[in-house]
Amino acid sequence: MMEIAIKRNEAIRIPLHNVLTYLMLDWD
Repeated sequence: MMEIAIKRNEAIRIPLHNVLTYLMLDWD
């Protein structure tokens, strides 16, 4: 149960981080 939650959390967090990085680069 815990492993599934962690994997799902990573699957959400990584794309979100990429979006934030893209937005920051876009603001420059």
